Amino acid sequence: KGRGRRLRLINEERMNPKYHAESYLYSKFLMSYFKLHTIDVSLLFELLIIFLHPTSIDFSFVREFLESVVSKTLSCTSKRKLLLRFFGVLNMEGADIETIILSMQILVEP
Repeated sequence: KGRGRRLRLINEERMNPKYHAESYLYSKFLMSYFKLHTIDVSLLFELLIIFLHPTSIDFSFVREFLESVVSKTLSCTSKRKLLLRFFGVLNMEGADIETIILSMQILVEP
């Protein structure tokens, strides 16, 4: 979630190969954690970051997880929180347009 992680994502092709699995492991951790704490919808937005930068790893399993969670797992209350969080991102000054588009495509309208 930190700034260093974002820099590593942007510069993955120049990174030491031992760091290439970081995004994969991080996404697996977040998905496992979310299964135990489904009330924390901010984790779903954290998973979206993986799609903002091209990587050598296929993250289609993350997309499938997100789409499945939103359509089948989230309660009405959690879906409401997800929408409120999306509107918060949308209204945030300096919000990244790619994050907004991904949020809409994968989380709001899966």
